[in-house]
Amino acid sequence: TNSSQMTYDRLEFLGDANIEKFATDLIFEKYPQLQVGEMSQLREQLVKNETLAQYSKEYGLEKKIKANDKKSMQKDSHGKGNKGWTKVIADVFEAYIAAIILSNENKRTGEDIAEAWLRELWTPRIETL
Repeated sequence: TNSSQMTYDRLEFLGDANIEKFATDLIFEKYPQLQVGEMSQLREQLVKNETLAQYSKEYGLEKKIKANDKKSMQKDSHGKGNKGWTKVIADVFEAYIAAIILSNENKRTGEDIAEAWLRELWTPRIETL
């Protein structure tokens, strides 16, 4: 429905903004020696669609998606692999992060929970970059 689409979009918007902030905070704290450009490149590796889509798959969020044209999104007829589907499942992960934040009565506690989980996911990735 239209209202559920709007809710999904709002959750994705909030999740995206928080993921970006959490990644920025982590890099700023852990790597004081990096130049701004290097921090931006590292953050991009953490927040890009491919990374978030991978997490979405690892936690089974991809299987929860109900979409009429799911198969066409997965195949992408333009020879670009499955970038459309990657974006969709990355967006679902962003919405999930927002849901974690909003599911706690105290929004700050929800942010702390989401940030701690993302730091746990990101730490091994950062160490390999």
